[in-house]
Amino acid sequence: MPAGTIRKWLFGSLRYGVKACSPHVVSFPIGELGYTRKKYAPQRQDGDAHSSTRQPFPWVHVMKHNLAALVAIAVSLLGCTKDRPLVNDPRACPDWQNNIGPLFQARCSQCHSSGDGGQAQGGYDTTTYSRVLGTYDLALGMGTPPDVIAGDPNSTLLSVLDPATAEGPHVGMSDVYAPVRTWVVDCRAAFLREATSVHTAGVLDPRQPDFHGTIVLKSGFNFGVCQKCHGQDFSGGAAQVSCLTCHQGAGGVQPGVMNSDGTPACAACHGSTPPSGKHQIHVDGGPLAKQFACSTCHPDHQSAQDHAFAPDGSLRTGPAQVSLSGLAALTPADGTRAGPPRWDPTQRTCSNVYCHGATYGDSAGVTGSPNWDAAPRPASQNCTFCHGLPPNRAGGTHCSNCHHNVVDAQANLINPTLHLNGTVDFADPNTPCNTCHGSVSSPAPPPDLEGNSDSSMVGVGQHLRHVTTPVLDIRGPIQCSECHQVPANASSPGHFGPGHAPGIVAAATVFPNLAGSGTLARAQSASPNWNPSSTTCTGAYCHGGGEPLNTDLTPGLLQTPNWVAPDSGECGITCHGTPPQFSGHPTGVTRTGCVDCHAKTIDASGNIIFTSVAGVLTTTHMNGVFDGD
Repeated sequence: MPAGTIRKWLFGSLRYGVKACSPHVVSFPIGELGYTRKKYAPQRQDGDAHSSTRQPFPWVHVMKHNLAALVAIAVSLLGCTKDRPLVNDPRACPDWQNNIGPLFQARCSQCHSSGDGGQAQGGYDTTTYSRVLGTYDLALGMGTPPDVIAGDPNSTLLSVLDPATAEGPHVGMSDVYAPVRTWVVDCRAAFLREATSVHTAGVLDPRQPDFHGTIVLKSGFNFGVCQKCHGQDFSGGAAQVSCLTCHQGAGGVQPGVMNSDGTPACAACHGSTPPSGKHQIHVDGGPLAKQFACSTCHPDHQSAQDHAFAPDGSLRTGPAQVSLSGLAALTPADGTRAGPPRWDPTQRTCSNVYCHGATYGDSAGVTGSPNWDAAPRPASQNCTFCHGLPPNRAGGTHCSNCHHNVVDAQANLINPTLHLNGTVDFADPNTPCNTCHGSVSSPAPPPDLEGNSDSSMVGVGQHLRHVTTPVLDIRGPIQCSECHQVPANASSPGHFGPGHAPGIVAAATVFPNLAGSGTLARAQSASPNWNPSSTTCTGAYCHGGGEPLNTDLTPGLLQTPNWVAPDSGECGITCHGTPPQFSGHPTGVTRTGCVDCHAKTIDASGNIIFTSVAGVLTTTHMNGVFDGD
């Protein structure tokens, strides 16, 4: 046997003791380099210089008594008919790395695993040490009760596996229960094998006094102790075990173990992402949003000292402080806010936060005040939790038509950085008008932005009668710009108007007094006006406004048309009489006689003359110019 092996066996045996056939233990603790005078030394004579009962152990005694111990152990072992387990020897204990982890992988993880996007049965994952212990967050003081408590025979895990209490698929797992019980009760739920490691059993269990985080905390965050074995960057070092497996930094947003200035980073205490509540979906990034910095919901502490310790130097305790800011407190230019963002610690809900649609008031959304501890929502609510699909009054359900840089045709988020970023991101400024309103054949409704197709709805009204060729056989199509400001592209300022957002449709401005808008409507000094309450327009040149038609005294004219109640548009009873009754116009003229003065506009049969220009029918009728011979 090699000398090193003999030495390791010798000192290990002397430290931990070996149980022989007799019930007694032969034990010589390493480091106890002294002996009791009563047992080993000659009785002190008068005048002895040393009066202590404990003396330095002379090397001759070391050799003598170690040899005696070896002889006693050898005799004891030779006298045994079978091996006996070591007493109080961590080497005899099962540990997670070598025993319990592989056991769970073979017997439990087929059902109790969250891999491949699935959900572990009963919400209990047996694939990692921390998940087996439970999801209680020591730093936050919250989470579910632990499933494994070192030394506790009543731990939840043991109750589930105990043959006396096991139910369903756990019945008949006594071969699993026995080593697991030993591991929990007798071996402190050890993560590693103490005899071969510099760390002790509870090094990764936050509830045990030798938890590595507690040790680092008590050392005043002296990371040099860790770096000695795990490397300056904690990626493995001489130990070839990386601290960054757990301390990688929450969701990649926060740094790992240590900041560049040597101070502890968030992940030094929190590991990666806290498992409590909805931390993971916020910090790691869920299917609908980017990763959020901790400072979005918590005070932005400038140092771990300020964060973890009170001014008197004591460790801060109690629930983490919630201070909603940043994106949570954002009020977009096109949104409204009922009040400041708020966290209710009793109901455990947040409200008035931009992130959950509260600033847009979309009644089609499931809720704007989510509960922090609520069960995971069904996939069907992924796009309807904060706003509707589509958002109330926002048009069709094909989000990618307007936002294809954000979502694909199946409404899957393809760029999380453009979702929940405080702005409405259109995929292309040159998005065609009929992408959001109108149809394939026309950019004008129906349908309107609310999806309505009935002309009794103000968003639909008489759009088609204005833009269709020819309009009631009296003129060619009227351009959108005659009643509205037409943007140069979808992203032009003012296109959506103040208040436009998912959930709030900005009423289109009618007859805006802007250059390039309403040229025809204002022809011949007309002053068009839109009344949204009565849904009527008045004074528009197109409907008999302007000079001299505004002085037409023909009885019963409909020069104030109702947008949602169409008139016949018949010549002679709507915009002007046949003939018009204003000063200087001949009387007694029928429609077929109009040709005598307006031969460019109307034929002898009384029909409006249309010509095709670039494939578009047009006419000199109602063109803003008095066409008389």
